[in-house]
Amino acid sequence: MYMGIRLDKKIVFMEELQQKVFQTVKPVPFRGIDAFFDISPLLKDSILFKRVIQTLVEQTRKLQPTIICALDARGFLFGAPVALELELPLVMIRKHGKLPGTCTKVEFNKEYESGDVFEIQSDALGKSDRAVVIDDVLATGGSMRAAFEVIRSLGISEITGVCLMDLNLPGSREFLSLTNMSIWSLLDVTMWKS
Repeated sequence: MYMGIRLDKKIVFMEELQQKVFQTVKPVPFRGIDAFFDISPLLKDSILFKRVIQTLVEQTRKLQPTIICALDARGFLFGAPVALELELPLVMIRKHGKLPGTCTKVEFNKEYESGDVFEIQSDALGKSDRAVVIDDVLATGGSMRAAFEVIRSLGISEITGVCLMDLNLPGSREFLSLTNMSIWSLLDVTMWKS
């Protein structure tokens, strides 16, 4: 359900947030993508960005995680402040070759390219951890699925996803349910399309 969000006894209407993030940029430097959602206007509005982070913190707190994982690279912008506010460790899930030490990796395909690789440091999580994976946009679910896979490979079973925006692409939610993934998003792009 997407309605106004109560923060600090004030109502932040979703329209204000939609105006900031439901702006597409063309042309896009990725094959197979016609338009790209630009989060820069949100990041430039410190008051609204703070409220978004507070909302993500509130939702993440309900999931009772012991650790926050954030996806390379825009997921870091949302994951780091959430982890800080909740006083939880932050683990980066990065593209191949960007993390030091022994890493565990998984290859995956995105909506605009194939053969991408996510890595996580092999000693980053303990088997009893409850992880929340944070990213900016959920498109096909490929990146989030890869994050879940690489975390599961470390023996972690309690994983949930949190993101700013769900593009609600055809088949994405069905794909997530088939792969046993639970994802919460603040915005749904169908609100913009309607």
